[in-house]
Amino acid sequence: MSPTFKNVRLKFVNVLSAKKQIVAGTIYYITLEATDDGKKKIYDTKIWVKEWENIKEVQEFKLVSDAPKPGGIIDVPCPNDLKFADLARFVVQYYNNKKKVHLEFVNILCVKEQIVAGTIYYIKLEAIDTRKKKIYETKTWVKEWENVKEAQEFKLVESARK
Repeated sequence: MSPTFKNVRLKFVNVLSAKKQIVAGTIYYITLEATDDGKKKIYDTKIWVKEWENIKEVQEFKLVSDAPKPGGIIDVPCPNDLKFADLARFVVQYYNNKKKVHLEFVNILCVKEQIVAGTIYYIKLEAIDTRKKKIYETKTWVKEWENVKEAQEFKLVESARK
């Protein structure tokens, strides 16, 4: 079912992230920035497209948060989003390759983001290192429009308590 909007005057500003899932057609998960009466806000959308039937259906369109001001670091309202799990796995794999170790990603504890030329994500996560859960803080710079992900920091904070 498509959402219904009344008296809404959003103006598209920018795509912050986009993913697609191939099903009977394609589902696009898009996080976008739009203005609502001049105030920037962030929305998550889910759009189902069946090109062979000329169908485009908005399945979800929800406000995530007011858009962050450039340079400011804010808490991410949905840290368990699949895109952050993918980013956490990316940075753990980067660390494994760089240090020749074998950490195993377990869980995201929190995510913060900073809008710069792209977005810097600060992810605090749990990973298993030689059978012990440990907590790490990471910093990753992402420029979606250039398909760039750069792990900038990965440091041990503490061993997780059982």
